[in-house]
Amino acid sequence: MAQQEIRESETPEELPPAHDYTPEARRREARLKARLGRVRQELGPGTRFAVVLKRVFLGAWNDGFIHAGNLAYMAMLAIFPFAFLVLFIFPGGLFGKETHERV
Repeated sequence: MAQQEIRESETPEELPPAHDYTPEARRREARLKARLGRVRQELGPGTRFAVVLKRVFLGAWNDGFIHAGNLAYMAMLAIFPFAFLVLFIFPGGLFGKETHERV
């Protein structure tokens, strides 16, 4: 391989890193590839984990809006009686006649 020439305008930080061909570096790279291969084999496409994860996300996307709408509706129904309670306790508040007389 030919050595890269360093131009005067380039500093060592601007150059791409040199590849390490030592036995230790090649062993680290082989272990990393083996580890990634195991992860892909256990978690990759087509595995049970991937199928379950896909079903969870698609189910939440497809049915989540329906459940969120139902939850919002039930929350409004649960709060509605408290509006009557507040109007009963404070009858002259927002909708009653004014109690202050103008002079």
